[in-house]
Amino acid sequence: MLLMQLSSNNLFGQYKTGSGDGFFVATGFLNPLPVELLSFEKELSSSGVLLTWQTASEINNEKFILEKSFDLQNWFQIYEVKGAGNSYNILNYSFADNDLKSGTQYYRLTQIDFDGQQETFKTLDVTFTPSASAQITVYPNPMKDEVKVRFIAPKRGNATLRIYSEYGHEIYNMSMQIIHDENTFLFNSSSIENGIYFFSIETEDGTVCHSKVVK
Repeated sequence: MLLMQLSSNNLFGQYKTGSGDGFFVATGFLNPLPVELLSFEKELSSSGVLLTWQTASEINNEKFILEKSFDLQNWFQIYEVKGAGNSYNILNYSFADNDLKSGTQYYRLTQIDFDGQQETFKTLDVTFTPSASAQITVYPNPMKDEVKVRFIAPKRGNATLRIYSEYGHEIYNMSMQIIHDENTFLFNSSSIENGIYFFSIETEDGTVCHSKVVK
């Protein structure tokens, strides 16, 4: 009996002869995907959109890049997270985008290998309509040295921004003019200690809204 073996990068075969009969058995396999993506989803709330994705396996995966666009033509990066390298466990990733504009925004997820190869997955779209009621959002949360305070106002007028410690002590206040719809203000938090803070905006008609932030 003669046993012969044939092999290549993606095919293994045997050829067996003897007693006038023979057979050939071949088994093949495809190169595994760098990332087996189980889901890429969105969850819209009044303050922003939560983007989540889940992988079943990762091979040679260096990182994920999350990009955003308002017209499907011009994209800009909003998040980057390190991949697992090689993993055969289910892994979960998430990013909260609190910087929404009125209208539709689009998100796409790209996976990049250590060798530079990349794959872009499906695009998600989110349509955001600001509520008629006042809303305040502070991001990023937890805070970095500079944060943005986003305030949706039902009408224009005067307002006061106040920041309180977790013990109720006022540490900052600022008067400002607001417009109807979206207002954005910058705040430098480098001088305040780590802890829990409450950002509060009060309009001249007595409307007050709050946002809890961690540093």
